[in-house]
Amino acid sequence: MNKKRDKNEIRDMVEDELFDLSKVMDVSESMRKFDELKYPLPKQYEAKDIKKIRYRLHVSQAVLAHILNIRPTTVQKWELGINKPNGTAARLLQLIEQRGKEILQPA
Repeated sequence: MNKKRDKNEIRDMVEDELFDLSKVMDVSESMRKFDELKYPLPKQYEAKDIKKIRYRLHVSQAVLAHILNIRPTTVQKWELGINKPNGTAARLLQLIEQRGKEILQPA
């Protein structure tokens, strides 16, 4: 299967979902707007943001690294401003920032 076909199949699935939703509620947004609303990019974190989250959780760099399933040196580099979190780490940091450490509790 090629990428173009994959994208078309995914788009078709989303359009089907929107059609089903339109039976229940008004879905007047364009596909692009729908994507922006439903799947916004995670926040971009700076060194001070990482420290603030870590201090709020009352954890060390090593513990935060364990929570995020990354290496402690990665957290150190974030806090020094050498690197920035992206992808999954940024999304998880965003959830922790918004919902607190309760989100980390087992279900």
